[in-house]
Amino acid sequence: MNAILRRTTTMLCAAAVMASSAALGEMSANVDGAGLLGGAIKADAAETYQSPYESLVTNAETVTFNGHEWFVIADDSTSVKSGTLTLLAKGTEFGVSTYNPCNSKYEGSNAYAGSTVAGLLDSMTAEDGEFYDVASAIQTVTLENTGEMGAEGSIDAKFFLITKEEADALPDSMRILNFTNSNYFGAWWLRTADHKNCFAYVFGVANNHGGKQRQAGESGVDGNISMIFGIRPAFKL
Repeated sequence: MNAILRRTTTMLCAAAVMASSAALGEMSANVDGAGLLGGAIKADAAETYQSPYESLVTNAETVTFNGHEWFVIADDSTSVKSGTLTLLAKGTEFGVSTYNPCNSKYEGSNAYAGSTVAGLLDSMTAEDGEFYDVASAIQTVTLENTGEMGAEGSIDAKFFLITKEEADALPDSMRILNFTNSNYFGAWWLRTADHKNCFAYVFGVANNHGGKQRQAGESGVDGNISMIFGIRPAFKL
């Protein structure tokens, strides 16, 4: 199986990606001696490792993976054959959804495991999912099952939502995204559960939420699970 990771404008890498913990190294494996950024990458343990991916994070550059554009929001590589990169969807093409079903009083479980959103993300790498053919390149991560109601233990996933803490740490160029099909100020969901029956989210546009002026890209914690907000998948390579 081949997975292609490219800059938006120029090719970064086209290398076989193997289903192993070394997927990141395989992704950046030499192509005619050239690594991810076009220069020679040596896997010499005696040399001090300098990540070839750092500029992707600091410059908020986008890359293309499986036909979609992504921001590289974290570089946790420790060598060209170990560690991970964390990617976040740049656009709105993954749609909108409620977080979970609720009753007529807008009450329901805000556990992440088993939620409608988690199910949608899991379906992306299922046999009939868009990312099935590249699923072996995507790392499985263990996530804390957040939520005030019914949340216990942890869950394994390939695609996931980022947390409020992670979203708040992003620059505006990565964080601000307006989901026009969201039913509340272009908002998109986060994985952090705070209030009862609620999850955190990020506003897509400026607004006057709760009588207080809010900026595009500002996060909140009172998104009822019945709301229809945007989905921005994240994953690790």
